[in-house]
Amino acid sequence: EALSDRLSDIAKISGVAFAALTAEIALSVNAFGEAEEISNRLTVAMQNQGLASKTLRDDYDAQASSLQALTGVDDDNIRSMQASLQGLLGQRAITKDLTLAVLDLAAGKKLDLETSAELIGKGINGTISALKKKGIVIDEGLSKDERARQIIEKVTIAYGGQAEAA
Repeated sequence: EALSDRLSDIAKISGVAFAALTAEIALSVNAFGEAEEISNRLTVAMQNQGLASKTLRDDYDAQASSLQALTGVDDDNIRSMQASLQGLLGQRAITKDLTLAVLDLAAGKKLDLETSAELIGKGINGTISALKKKGIVIDEGLSKDERARQIIEKVTIAYGGQAEAA
């Protein structure tokens, strides 16, 4: 009888372990699927703007990885934000400074990354009123490149280090 009880206990423990392992595998497969979807969104955004290249894609991946290490923000969330920002910026590569500015603004103003990217992307394109409402005042009459530099500068002054501190 003792042997039977022990075998029964082992069977129960094995069943629980198998259920936990199955759940973990399902979560991993789901996470992989989400990461793949984000990767595809970024690739499509780059293709739509005529910027698709392995070098630029590798640069974006390196940005996401290094900024994850710096800020703790998940690299897939950073890549998703880069995809949205790329759609707004058109044929302009996203620099690491610009990506960090999006992260700092999001952390400093308690915004999600997509909203922060939209504010900065629209600001670079000339719609600066929404940034002004968030305390980032940009000079009018600037070129797109000058607006991008000024937005990065002003966000860094106001919120630099917020993403790292969060």
